[in-house]
Amino acid sequence: LFVSYSVGDMNVRLSSIDPDQTYGSVGANPAELSISADYKFGAVTVAAAYADNAFSDETAEALFLGAEYAINDAANVGVLYFDYDEFGGANDSARVTLYGNYTFDAITVAGYVANDDQAGLATDIAYGLGVSYDLGGARAAFDIHSNYAEDTIAGVGVRFDF
Repeated sequence: LFVSYSVGDMNVRLSSIDPDQTYGSVGANPAELSISADYKFGAVTVAAAYADNAFSDETAEALFLGAEYAINDAANVGVLYFDYDEFGGANDSARVTLYGNYTFDAITVAGYVANDDQAGLATDIAYGLGVSYDLGGARAAFDIHSNYAEDTIAGVGVRFDF
């Protein structure tokens, strides 16, 4: 079930996801209940979201907060905060991500750095840099990033827009 309401520059969404969509299995896994909202005022956009029974786990909840500032039509910067809690669980984590994008001519450069405090990660820091080129109806892209397992991963691709 999903409900969305917009008024002016504000959007609010409410959803319920039942993982057991067969008759007779009610209660096997609890429904995830979520609410989110975003609001844009001038060059700033703020957003928040909360999920109870996150991932249909009755002991888990998730929270998201985000803000983005549009420097101009070609550039923006933002900060994201994610918090995942399993009550008494080992998978609790909080992640903060800083990101930015800049477009000049047909080229867009994007980058991020993130810190995650989840137990068991090889490193708390992940970061990446990407470049894409608008081909007019298609986009060529290259990225390289380092993840929480300390792997360095590169990608190259082409996206077609129809």
